[in-house]
Amino acid sequence: MRTQTEDRARNIIVLMISMIFALTFTACGTSPHSRTVGKTVDDALITSKVKSSLLSDNLVSGTDVSVETFQGKVMLSGFVDHESQRERAVEIAKSTEGVQQVVNKLEVKPSTMGSRGTSGDRTSGSGTFEEGDMPRSQSRMP
Repeated sequence: MRTQTEDRARNIIVLMISMIFALTFTACGTSPHSRTVGKTVDDALITSKVKSSLLSDNLVSGTDVSVETFQGKVMLSGFVDHESQRERAVEIAKSTEGVQQVVNKLEVKPSTMGSRGTSGDRTSGSGTFEEGDMPRSQSRMP
């Protein structure tokens, strides 16, 4: 018959072997691109700081700008109305604590069509077609 001390020792050895296997397989499953919980939280904090700064800025319309962060690298994407807004968004992101690099994928929205004769378009100021603007075969329903 086994004693209590022998049973405890056996349980401890089994537990230690189990932990060694678990740690070994966990370490094998990580990749250099995986993030720790701390890094993920840091990136989320950076993203929220940049986004809130963009939304509170008077020049940039932050509602059309997406912010993503990975290991301190911030990517801005979306649309702005003017080049000055694009530059300001990058400036805001770069000045945010924790940002190591900014990738700018913001695009300036094309100017709206609306005035006749300036760009050769055939739309009225309201953005709708006038009867004379459509080809004759489509201007009236049969």
